Amino acid sequence: RLADVVDGFDDAVVVGDLNLCDRQTGYRRLIRGRRDAMRSGRARSTFDGGWRWRWLSLRIDHIIVPLTWGVSEARRLPIAGSDHWAVSAVIGRR
Repeated sequence: RLADVVDGFDDAVVVGDLNLCDRQTGYRRLIRGRRDAMRSGRARSTFDGGWRWRWLSLRIDHIIVPLTWGVSEARRLPIAGSDHWAVSAVIGRR
C-alpha cells in the first residue's frame, strides 16, 4: 500500500523502520523508480536481534528517495536501548 501512495508523488521520501527486508517483493515494489539511500554505501544490517539474526544481515530500516536525488554520508547509528540502528544520510535534489 505504501508503494501505491508514494507513486503519486515524484519527490516522495520514505524514511524509517519499515520492518521490510530488502529481499522481499514489497521492498522491490517500493523502490521501483526510486532507490534506497542506505544502499549507496556498504549495505549493513539495521537490526540487531542477537546472534540468531546476525548472519541474515537484515536491513529493515530504510531511506527511500527518488532516483534523481543525490545521496551522501549514508550510515547507521546506534540507538541506546533499541534493537534497531538509526539510519542517516544527506539527501537532496541534484
